[in-house]
Amino acid sequence: MPTALTDITTKVQEQVLEALRAGQDAVVDTVTTVAGTVERVIPEPAKGTLALNLPLASEAADQAFGFAGKVLDAQHNFVNRVLSALTPDNGAPAAKPAPKAAPKAGTSNAA
Repeated sequence: MPTALTDITTKVQEQVLEALRAGQDAVVDTVTTVAGTVERVIPEPAKGTLALNLPLASEAADQAFGFAGKVLDAQHNFVNRVLSALTPDNGAPAAKPAPKAAPKAGTSNAA
C-alpha cells in the first residue's frame, strides 16, 4: 500500500523526468538545426572519408547504454540481495532479540 512519502517521491520523480525530457527536446532541436547548417558547408569528399572510419553514432550509443543498463541491473540485483539478507523470509524487518532476563535474587549464574 503506497504511503504519503512514496506518493510524494513518485510525483517528484515524474516532475524531474518531465523536466529532463523538456531539456533533452530543446537540445535535440538545437543539434538538429546546427547539424543542418554544418551539413551544408562540409564538402562532399570529406563526408565520405570521415564516415568510413567511424561506427554509426547510434550503434555506439546503443552499445554504451546497453553496458550501462547491465551495470545498473547488476547493482539493482546486488542491493536486493543485500536487503534480502537483512530481512527474514516474510520480508518484514528482523525483530530485535528479546532482552535476557536478569537472574533471580539468590541464584547463581555459574554453570
